[in-house]
Amino acid sequence: KRNSLLFSLQKIRPALMKAYPRIDSVEIRRDSLHRITIIVRERIPAGLWCLSAHERCFYYDAHGIAFSEVASSSGFLFVPVNDARDRTIEIGNSVAPASWRQEMLEVKKVLQFGGIGASQFIIPRDSFNEFHVVVADGWSIFYNNELDVKRQTDNLLAFLKEKISPEERKKLEYVDLR
Repeated sequence: KRNSLLFSLQKIRPALMKAYPRIDSVEIRRDSLHRITIIVRERIPAGLWCLSAHERCFYYDAHGIAFSEVASSSGFLFVPVNDARDRTIEIGNSVAPASWRQEMLEVKKVLQFGGIGASQFIIPRDSFNEFHVVVADGWSIFYNNELDVKRQTDNLLAFLKEKISPEERKKLEYVDLR
């Protein structure tokens, strides 16, 4: 119905982006009167955000945009965030404010540097400013998002190094940094 002369390059980009949420960017150029080149780059997953109340999980990109729903299971490549708050996430929208995502990423990095692996993040149902980290040994760390989480984590690592042996750590239930 349309030929390449009447084809609108400006209209195809937003149409593709809306139709396919996995698209990160689209480059469109007219090579000749009868040839158009379209280069599509897919979003790269940066993490996994799960709404445990609705049993839904989403991959999100570096900008926090949910772009694909995945089945809730175990064995993910990413440390999942299990958000128990009563809320929804729509494909194409942010999974959470940047501050939440950045704080959790910071905690994961500092813990990993300190030899503690995070197995999941939990945001409690009634949380406005706290989250928990379940570590590989099975115990939890409670954080307050309104305080400096890096400082909380640094203090925890110093405390663990000085006061608690690796054998004793395995017996912990939780450490409350709030």
